[in-house]
Amino acid sequence: MSWSTMFKPWRIWKEISSLSQRVKGKKLEGNYKGEGLKTGGVIIFGKDGSAKYAYPEFFGYELDMDDFLAAVEAVRNEEITPVSDAAAAATTNEEL
Repeated sequence: MSWSTMFKPWRIWKEISSLSQRVKGKKLEGNYKGEGLKTGGVIIFGKDGSAKYAYPEFFGYELDMDDFLAAVEAVRNEEITPVSDAAAAATTNEEL
């Protein structure tokens, strides 16, 4: 929601009404209790266990499925390269 929308109450009402219709159309239910400002998201981990991609939730917007599926496919196709003892030791020494 932009700043210009915030200063126009009728636009805020229109945005909220639009979101409400979208939620009803998807037959989603909620109790409107709890912390309403906390959002979720999706984190995709690689085969090595490290986080590769993150998609935070933005209220009112759907997840871009093309980007999401491309990230899943990228992780699915990645190869695990074994870390040699020397490389692991060098990384450990650099972190200190």
